[in-house]
Amino acid sequence: MQSKTAREVFDGAMHLSAAKRTAWLTAQTIDDVLGQRLVAMISAEANANNPLDRPFFEQLAGLAVPESIDPSAASSKLIGTHI
Repeated sequence: MQSKTAREVFDGAMHLSAAKRTAWLTAQTIDDVLGQRLVAMISAEANANNPLDRPFFEQLAGLAVPESIDPSAASSKLIGTHI
């Protein structure tokens, strides 16, 4: 039987709920070092807070501040950000 590539195992694990991942990874035919690396990668992916992972309009809504409150508040949220 041909063993799965790291990419195949990672993709398969990402399609599962966090509760099912550990058992599924244990059942895969991978060596311990690769298994540890995959667990670290999956953990990093699950804990990522990348703005590109959220819909653009959801991010944009967070910048809207009514002018009656503070007209400079919306622009101050952008200071220090990079595109």
